[in-house]
Amino acid sequence: MSMRISLKKFFVYSLLGVLVFESAVRYSGLKWESTQFGNVVSMVGRTIPLYKYIELLCIVCLFFLSLRTVRIQKNILTYSGLLLGAVSIFWCIVNSDLGAGLIYLDTTPVLLLELSLIFFVGQDEKILELFIRTIPLLACIFSILTMIETIDFVSQYQLIRMANGKVIEHFANALFLTSCWNCIKRNTKIDNLMIYIISGVLMVCSIVITSRGWMLQAIMLFVLAYLTTSKRKAFDKAKRVFFMVVIFAILYSVISKYMSGALDYIIGRFGQNTRENQLVTFFEQVPFWKLFVGQGYNAAYHLNGVNYAYIDNIFLFWMFRYGIFSVVGYWLPFLYVVFNKNRNLIETKMRYIGTVFAWILAMGGLCIYYLIKLDAANIMLIMIVCHYVQKGKRIILSKKYK
Repeated sequence: MSMRISLKKFFVYSLLGVLVFESAVRYSGLKWESTQFGNVVSMVGRTIPLYKYIELLCIVCLFFLSLRTVRIQKNILTYSGLLLGAVSIFWCIVNSDLGAGLIYLDTTPVLLLELSLIFFVGQDEKILELFIRTIPLLACIFSILTMIETIDFVSQYQLIRMANGKVIEHFANALFLTSCWNCIKRNTKIDNLMIYIISGVLMVCSIVITSRGWMLQAIMLFVLAYLTTSKRKAFDKAKRVFFMVVIFAILYSVISKYMSGALDYIIGRFGQNTRENQLVTFFEQVPFWKLFVGQGYNAAYHLNGVNYAYIDNIFLFWMFRYGIFSVVGYWLPFLYVVFNKNRNLIETKMRYIGTVFAWILAMGGLCIYYLIKLDAANIMLIMIVCHYVQKGKRIILSKKYK
């Protein structure tokens, strides 16, 4: 038994270590580049196949280790895992011409298989505990990376939007890992303080990078953290939220004062709709039946005269490639917990619902240039779901958090 547990620790920490290291180095040495859109820069990270192979190996090993100690349960996690696995295998066969690229390219059918296995792995109590215990550390790491890269970006550019790049990747991981941290039942004030600090840092970073979607997400995280951790009465909470909004507005103005023209630019960004034409064009070319059955990894449509493979809505993107059952398989456990009437979930359910709501908004198109993929934030979101489906009343954590 001790050997199995040590192996579980080894593969959990190896997986998370590789994910953090990959996120940190895949953009190293690269520079921001101008895009075809005005006032937008992008940074396309390197694909490092070796890291992808290691990550897949760790997940597969954890899956088989969990099977040796835990019986597969008949629950929503298992059903979703089986559905995602079936969809993945089908499209891996259909897109077999990609060869090894099925493993290391972004958003291939193998990603669905990895997420499928994680739904099974999360049913192992020991593995679930190991993952959840790392959430605070990972949230702090990605928050620090976000601050470092934001400062570096601002030292080079002002009033320039970013597309793909290391800032948004680190920001998104920090934000959703902190949301997961907020879902953990805890009794220490330091945890709450750190969540507030990270939320505040992310709000400042979102202003600096002029991202409407991530700005809203950071505000939502701060408000949710306060509403779910403060023991004050509802009226007192409402007053404090109001003052928080006022302070944020003042901070917003102060930052803009030292960035020439920033305030007008940021306000103008709220009135822009950069995705409307994309959606109109997409639905003009893609009938519903293609979304139902999927068109495979190479699915594309015409946008601005060129073949375009992506759409700024992860639900539509997955349906376009792999059909509606890929979306159903992924989201069933998330929604199951939201609508579950188990009274044991009352204490922390608001935190969970707020996190899921923010996640749905982000993947639904509010926050672009980030998607469902194999990274720390996505894995921890699934682990939180696995906890809520199975345990409800208590979080499986070390004594510090009980």
